[in-house]
Formats: sequence, structure tokens, C-alpha cells
Amino acid sequence: MCGIFGMVHYGENLLVYYEIRQIRDTLKSLLQLSEQRGTDASGLCVVTANMAHIFKDKKKGSELKDVKELDKVLLEIASNQKLYSAFGHTRQKTKGTYLKNENNHPIIANKTIGVHNGIIFNDDILFTAYDDEIEREGKVDSEIIFRLIDMHISNGKSIVSAVKEASRELIGSYACAFIHLDRPTYLTLFVGRFSDIVIQDFRKEKMMIFASTDAIINEAAKNMYIFKNPSSKLEVGKNTGVRINMTNGKLYTFDADNNMLLPLANTSHRGFPPGCGIGMPL
Repeated sequence: MCGIFGMVHYGENLLVYYEIRQIRDTLKSLLQLSEQRGTDASGLCVVTANMAHIFKDKKKGSELKDVKELDKVLLEIASNQKLYSAFGHTRQKTKGTYLKNENNHPIIANKTIGVHNGIIFNDDILFTAYDDEIEREGKVDSEIIFRLIDMHISNGKSIVSAVKEASRELIGSYACAFIHLDRPTYLTLFVGRFSDIVIQDFRKEKMMIFASTDAIINEAAKNMYIFKNPSSKLEVGKNTGVRINMTNGKLYTFDADNNMLLPLANTSHRGFPPGCGIGMPL
């Protein structure tokens, strides 16, 4: 079991210093609280208007939160960069040693950067099947998810279609979040048959927070005055995906598995309207 979490900023304006400090402290709390779901490694991806900054190491979340480079990037955002999102992971090791950073999250798969909670059983089979189209950098099973998505997008598929195509072939459990560097204003979350993700929207602040459990969000935000009383909540249930437009906060929910036709009840909308209306250079 691992933990995934993140924040989305969909406001048009640059954040001011005190807002960045609150966001920084909330992210650090999310890192530390998600540690209950994995302590072998942790990581964070901070996405701005022109960069995706990746921080990951064989440290538990409560140790990574004190990395000075992370602090520097978060505080510099207030002066001259538009923050789109920050999402992270705390790892409970499965396949692929956490001592090698290519096995830790966020996973970098060409132009796709993502985090995964769960376990994939047929990753070796899929890497062999697509040997001519994708390369494997590490040994972690999670890598195949984002390699498949990246391959489908590079072949002309939309984000949603790429997730559906990948989901059809994966055997295992997964709750994932990712961005694609050619489409940096979209963050996509999707869930398989055995996981969940919760999103809380703070509409006045034009911010969203998501995590593996509602309790993690509530605890992380409880002492942050810009994150009081979410205006709405979305529980992303089985075989469901959510694409978030980080320029306006609109959501598009979709069936994440082409082989499944989902009842609407699997996604619980509480105030969210259904439907649409690093350093790595982008």
C-alpha cells in the first residue's frame, strides 16, 4: 500500500507569499500524513507554467519535507511563476528496490510524470509485448502504467483515450495521478477496481486537494486558514477517471476502463458539476 496526494491551483493570478507558505506547509503535512501508507521512499512533482520540478529519494515523507531545494522552489513560486499543481507519493516497496531512485515515484516516463498506489501483476508481460515501442528504466511495476499512457498519447490518443487503453491491459490495482508535459494544464486522476481517491475543492481560494483518504486531507488542512470548509467534495470510485483543467477548475469524469460500463453511483459528486464545461521544461 502506498499513498498519493496533491494540490491543484486553478486561479488566474500568481499566488502571494502568505498563500505559498500555507500551500508549502499543507504539502509537507500531506507528505508526513501519507507516510502511514508507506515509509520506504517519497517524492513530489511541482508543476509551474514552464517547469515540472521533481523531488524524490529513499526517504520517508517526514524527511523529504525538509529538503532545502523543495522549500526553495515552493517559496520562489510566489515571486514569478504560476503554480498549477503539486502531487506526491509515499512508497511501500513492492517490486523494484527503493534504493534506486528510478523505482521511486513520481515515475518519469518520457513526457508523462505520475504516481501510483497499488500493484500491477503483468508489467513484465506488457513490457515484453511492447518491446519495440517503449523502454523500461527501472524494475518497479508502476512504470508500465505511465509508459503505456505516454505511448498512446505519442501515437495521437487523447489523455482520456490513453488512460482507457492502458486500463484495458493492466492487471492489478491502481489509483494514479499524472501530467503530460505537452498538456501541462491538465492533471488526470484515475482509479481501478480496488482503490479510491478523494478530492476536496476550496472554490474561494481556487484550490483543490486530493489524497488516498478524506482523513489525510482533513488533518493536513485543519490548521491552514486558506483551507477551511471545502465547498465541494468528489469521491472517485472504482474504474473512474477525472481530468482536471488547471486553468479554470473544471472537471471531466469518465469511465476509466473500456470493458466496463459504470453506474453513476460509483462517482459521488458533492457540489462538483459532472463533465467539462519540472526541473523539466514543458
